[in-house]
Amino acid sequence: MGLHRVGEDRPGAGKCGSRLRCGALRRRHVRNGRVGGITMHKISYWQRIRPRKLRVQLAIFVSFLLTLTIVGHAWYTAEEQASFASRAFTTQATILARELATASTASMITRDYAILEQLVRQTARFPEIETITISDAAGRVMSEVVKDSEGRPQVRFNQTRLALPGGSTALIQIEPPAAEASFFSHSGKLIAWQPIDGGSLLGWVKVDYSMAHIDGVKARIWRNSLVTALLAVIISAGLILAYLTRPLHSLEVATAFARDLDAHRGRQLPVSYCTEEMTLLTQALNHASSNLAFQEREILAGARRLQTVLDNAADGVITFNPEGAIESFSKGAESAFGYRAADVVGKNVALLLPQPTVPEGAEPENPADAAWRISGGEVTAQRRDGSEFPVDLSINEVVLDDERLFIGIVRDLTERKKVDRLKSEFIATVSHELRTPITSIRGSLSLVLGGVAGNIPRETQMMLEIAHNNSVRLLHLVNDILDMEKIEAGKMVFNMKPLDITEVVAQSIAANQSYADQHQVRFVLAPESPAATVNADSDRLLQVMANLLSNAAKWSNPADEVRIAVSREHDQVRVAVTDHGSGVPEEFRDRIFSKFSQADASDSRKKANGTGLGLSITKKIVEHLGGDIGFDSQVGVGTTFYFDLPALENIPRKEALLGAASPATPSCQAAA
Repeated sequence: MGLHRVGEDRPGAGKCGSRLRCGALRRRHVRNGRVGGITMHKISYWQRIRPRKLRVQLAIFVSFLLTLTIVGHAWYTAEEQASFASRAFTTQATILARELATASTASMITRDYAILEQLVRQTARFPEIETITISDAAGRVMSEVVKDSEGRPQVRFNQTRLALPGGSTALIQIEPPAAEASFFSHSGKLIAWQPIDGGSLLGWVKVDYSMAHIDGVKARIWRNSLVTALLAVIISAGLILAYLTRPLHSLEVATAFARDLDAHRGRQLPVSYCTEEMTLLTQALNHASSNLAFQEREILAGARRLQTVLDNAADGVITFNPEGAIESFSKGAESAFGYRAADVVGKNVALLLPQPTVPEGAEPENPADAAWRISGGEVTAQRRDGSEFPVDLSINEVVLDDERLFIGIVRDLTERKKVDRLKSEFIATVSHELRTPITSIRGSLSLVLGGVAGNIPRETQMMLEIAHNNSVRLLHLVNDILDMEKIEAGKMVFNMKPLDITEVVAQSIAANQSYADQHQVRFVLAPESPAATVNADSDRLLQVMANLLSNAAKWSNPADEVRIAVSREHDQVRVAVTDHGSGVPEEFRDRIFSKFSQADASDSRKKANGTGLGLSITKKIVEHLGGDIGFDSQVGVGTTFYFDLPALENIPRKEALLGAASPATPSCQAAA
């Protein structure tokens, strides 16, 4: 059987392509050892001498069974034929003795010994007869023929006294009809006694037959049977081998094909129709080969697609093991760091990230891991020329084949930082340039509305009030933008000092009461609010409260109550502002603290009445003060915004004093 690839023409009509040669498998005798990680058992003597080929084993086994069957049949046949020959010989001897006794009757009566001698001579011609003796009833020999060593008969008369049946040599008086014929074997001879009966017992005929002829017949029967059995075994074994050669050869080829199926994937075995099992086996192997080839093509295509994506991705992809050794380095990483993959594979990732990116003092879960020093976020990386640049690093741990692997995605932030800086500078410049004229416009409109220019018509006053309100809103927008840029640039001043948080909350309520009156809402400070001291900036804290209170008032219904509560939870002080408005929609909750984010409102008076920066600024201020902010909301019921700050007694005095003395700390930039 040959092999050919799918879609290829097989060379030659009726011929096979390249043949698989299945050599005998070599076996090594290993006593209770391990070879290649596999435990080898002790091999017995029979296993070592047993033929390796299945066809030889089958031929020997079948030949052994045939040999036993044919030899048994030959033995049975030989015994039957020998028994038949013996019975035939005995019958022949009986008939011969009986005929001789009958023919001798007249001569015994007339005592004609010449005729008796002639009868004996004629009978002695049979080769199986050794001796013929005729005696009277008393046992006296009347005539006897004995063959010499050359087989010639010798005649003698009245020479010996015969031993009669019964063992006596004396004269015997036999009363008829007591005389009967008898046969017995003695010393390789068959001795037949036949009485001569002429109305009375006249004498005896004794014939000695040689059994050599019977033994020869038995020997010939055995020899012929054994030769026949041997020929039958040889012919049967040859036919079995010839019959099994094709299917066993097909099995050997299929076995070799299956053993190296990975190397032969995509090739096809010609289907063997010698047996149904071989047909199914070759079809199954061809199906497996096709599947392997298809899966290999799919895997290679997927690998090429993945490699193409990685090579064309702007971000760099780096994989490294727990010891920090780099295992792969994408084209994007080569472009970002200036190294070729061959230059860094196998080296430690600290070559690219020399500074630890985990918090100082952190301990690894597994001391054997070197990769624990690498964490995600915005970190500083180092190029091949030694220059440092900011990157956004994302680290994921995966397990492949029971081995841990870390995948790092690196994005160069150099250009983004430049763009953000230019954007911030532009916005700050524009905002500064806008704030001065807006302030002047607002002041002038306030003076006009205050009556400095005298009485003005009602219609003009309404238009001036609209202009004044929008100038105030525009000034708030500019201030919010400037605050946001200051926070992100780390330039916002924080005058940290111990504050009574409840007193600051009360001040913020009083400062924003006019905004509550505008929306017909009441601010209520919970009477159970305890006194609590925090280390914070009072102005920034008032700004946080103003954003939360104005938000609650804006989204409350007329005549509603906004509840403000101060509570102490362990080492944290919590301030909560609760309204009974429509609640925060589910789809808006994930981006509620993002810049310029505003929820849609069905009430027209609540639409477009803000900058979308208040909560974002509030979150960044609270985080800079060392706290956290969050909210709980239920649609149709209301919303509670809260922020937690550390209680002053839980802040080290040295840190509190440093925070109070330094205006814009670097941690502000980190928080942003």
